[in-house]
Amino acid sequence: MGGAAILQIIYFSIVVAFTVGIGILIVQSIIFLHRKNKQLKE
Repeated sequence: MGGAAILQIIYFSIVVAFTVGIGILIVQSIIFLHRKNKQLKE
């Protein structure tokens, strides 16, 4: 049980880090596109 539990924790933390990273990238690209649109309108 010990080894499997550690592997599960590592796998879970990788998935969480991956999800958070993608979320940050999406938010940054949305902000970037939003700023670009604002500049084009002015």
